Amino acid sequence: MSEKTKTQSRREPRGKHKPPVRKIPWFKVGWGVLGALLIISLSVWFFLTWYNVNEYCTRNPSAQSVRVGLTGPAFLSIGDESEFLVTVVNERSTAAEVSVDLRYAGASLCHTTAGESQRVRFGLIQPGERSTREIDVLFPACLEGAVSQNWLGKQVEFEVWLTVDTQPPERIDVVPLGIAPLPKARTLGKWAGGWLASLALWTGKELWDQIKKTAQFST
Repeated sequence: MSEKTKTQSRREPRGKHKPPVRKIPWFKVGWGVLGALLIISLSVWFFLTWYNVNEYCTRNPSAQSVRVGLTGPAFLSIGDESEFLVTVVNERSTAAEVSVDLRYAGASLCHTTAGESQRVRFGLIQPGERSTREIDVLFPACLEGAVSQNWLGKQVEFEVWLTVDTQPPERIDVVPLGIAPLPKARTLGKWAGGWLASLALWTGKELWDQIKKTAQFST
């Protein structure tokens, strides 16, 4: 064996080849993170929207020939105002002065005592007339001492009281409403919708730019 071959054998021992360096596919990682972010954002938006779009409708009870209907959110969002639609129909043959009270059936609301009410005055309703009013009910978020007065995921009740002319108020229905599991669920739902729309638009723009770059390389 020549001296040159011996020298090469000493410098390049068998079994000690340098392994190839694997590069991290940052492009794939980035799109994977973006896809996961989209899925999480969509899930959060669906979760909040489900609690915001569900509605509760009363059985349209009547008393003294006046029918009352109440439509509102099935879940109250702590710290947000909830919109309720109160509808009355005068089924009498004469006009009637009508008002409807929504009374809290219990002391589960902060700064609110049992029997405190939200009153809707309809004024004089003609025979056969149908009238609708909208009211906003704030379900507050607060603590009294170390005890939370508003429990997430629990129920509260509103009593519906009807007053016709000079007659004493009459309770005609009890409305059970749940409390959304997250405070400010209505506000958070709007924010989540805006964030999801922005993220989807940005993702679509980046994907379109990537498609155009791929098309240019292929030509």
